[in-house]
Amino acid sequence: MAAAAEPRRSALLVMDVQNGIVKRFADAPRAMGPFQRAVAAARRAGIQVIFGRVAFRDGFPEVSPRNKSFSAIAGRGGMTAADGSTQVHESVAPRSGEPVVTKLRV
Repeated sequence: MAAAAEPRRSALLVMDVQNGIVKRFADAPRAMGPFQRAVAAARRAGIQVIFGRVAFRDGFPEVSPRNKSFSAIAGRGGMTAADGSTQVHESVAPRSGEPVVTKLRV
């Protein structure tokens, strides 16, 4: 039997549920259901919810030219911290006081 979560010592990490990734599942809107239920349950239990996303700084200094996927993005633009594709999806949007950690490297 799993031990009960201690709200002050526990956290739910919600990783990479950002618009640019979620849109790949637009044909399956139910795909967000498990995320929505987990976030809601954590909030009800008083467990900290922390969001993680991938985004780059202007000029893409984090992107190596050897990284084929991300160097293509750097060449065409997008995925910067302010870009809509890097924002947490609205169906699980962070509430005031919930941290959003931006990963600059993957």
